[in-house]
Amino acid sequence: MKPARLPLPVLLLAAASCSRAPDIYAPPIERRPIEGAAPDLEEFIRMRAPRAGQHLVRDFLSAPAGQVYRWTNQQPTLRFHLRRSAGRRLRFDFVIADATFKETGPVTIVFKVNGRLLDTVRYDAPGEKRFEKAVPADWLAADPAIVSAEIDKVWVSKTDGARLGVMLLGAGFVP
Repeated sequence: MKPARLPLPVLLLAAASCSRAPDIYAPPIERRPIEGAAPDLEEFIRMRAPRAGQHLVRDFLSAPAGQVYRWTNQQPTLRFHLRRSAGRRLRFDFVIADATFKETGPVTIVFKVNGRLLDTVRYDAPGEKRFEKAVPADWLAADPAIVSAEIDKVWVSKTDGARLGVMLLGAGFVP
């Protein structure tokens, strides 16, 4: 039996494909990470600020742009980017509405930083409130810093089931 002969074009094509890969490659395109803290997150944000929505993680009702407050649900959670972690205090400025308080009565709120219990406070009257407490620096090692306020009782609408916690004015970290 005779060995098969390959046509000349096939032999030339096979010889041309035996070249070395280049030693130098272009650097990859630089991209921003999808997850994690955006460097433009604030340390403290007022709900009326145009970029307030970037801080909201969960349990907030939508609000028109520029509104002074934003209604929360039962466990409002926010994220913040801190330039430094030492000597920081967590601050929540909020309102317990008269109308909701009439049905819920006193409200207890559990404040957490990165999943750690910072404090539990009972509010026995409606009105404007401020919670502020020092946070240990080692609690703020994660970036972004995640904070939450767990409200024990929320008002529930009898007509549409909407759930309202407090009216958040601003939150974040202050020196």
